[in-house]
Amino acid sequence: MVSKHYRWQTRWTVDAAALEARHDSGLVVRFTRAGPSLRAELVNRAETVAALTPKNGAHNAPRMVDRMEREAVQLMGEAIGGQRS
Repeated sequence: MVSKHYRWQTRWTVDAAALEARHDSGLVVRFTRAGPSLRAELVNRAETVAALTPKNGAHNAPRMVDRMEREAVQLMGEAIGGQRS
């Protein structure tokens, strides 16, 4: 059985040069360099939770956004790591 999150990466647009990731739900995650690591900032968390709540419920929407934040961190890490030569 295929996971319900199959091909989740395709829902993201990652701009490694601008240190920004955008999900097709509208969530925008901006990154800043903190020494050797990156720090994620969810630009529109409240708006995204509000948009997801009618379909997914008030108890699930914040969890979904938390998961999307982890996805963005993973994808940005891969994008930045892939640029090194």
